[in-house]
Amino acid sequence: MKNLLFLPFLFFNLLISNAQSAVAVTYRCIYNIDEIKEKTAILTITNSKSLFKFIPEATQSQITSNEDNDQAGDRVVSLKIRTNDSIGTRFYTDLEENVMVSRELFFQDGKTQPFIVKEQIEKINWEIKTEQKRIGKFLCQNAIGKFRGRIYHAWFIPDIPLYLGPWKLHGLPGLVAEVFDEEKALHIQIQSITPAIVSKNSISPPSEGKEISFHDYFLMGQNLGNNFSKFIQAKLPRGAKFEVTTVTNNSLERSESSNH
Repeated sequence: MKNLLFLPFLFFNLLISNAQSAVAVTYRCIYNIDEIKEKTAILTITNSKSLFKFIPEATQSQITSNEDNDQAGDRVVSLKIRTNDSIGTRFYTDLEENVMVSRELFFQDGKTQPFIVKEQIEKINWEIKTEQKRIGKFLCQNAIGKFRGRIYHAWFIPDIPLYLGPWKLHGLPGLVAEVFDEEKALHIQIQSITPAIVSKNSISPPSEGKEISFHDYFLMGQNLGNNFSKFIQAKLPRGAKFEVTTVTNNSLERSESSNH
């Protein structure tokens, strides 16, 4: 947290009145769904628009396997799939247009496939708490909210009145410094804040991929196991069979609505 910079309040007054001024916030993101993975992401944010993007990894689609025997002595093969490309996953939010556009990656037909998911911004009913703590130089306040099947605990900075946050989390009366869900599937921590000057189109929705609705994207995640089974079965010799016993969907969204 040593690199966390204190930005003068004058800058944030300028940000509200000048559409070309922005803040670049670097976050450390830890995923713990099927395995622990750590990523770095940057949130570029103005008063009404934001772009949250992960720094792409060097690898493309990868399939790794591990063989073992279960208690009955049957052979068990565990497969893990990692997907990435040169652009990576991105999340764009526009408060004025009430739209969120995401670039998601799925493993389909043996390779990484990008999809552009468009949806309306869904309100998160945050419960603002009185509890406070310091993160770096900032005094932060606690809030709890439910979003698409998970309960999130957030620490936001009231002195930085920016309502857009990391990933799809938004609506707090201050910049998010830390947020995690109750099961710690996702843990996001602020690393640094710096002023940024952006051009008109530098915070723009991603467009490199096939456009689908959030409903179709959600179903795609739910059907991940069936799609993967069909792909593997097609690669096996004729007459060979296999069975998928467990599939981990690494999507953070367990439902299509925050009300569930």
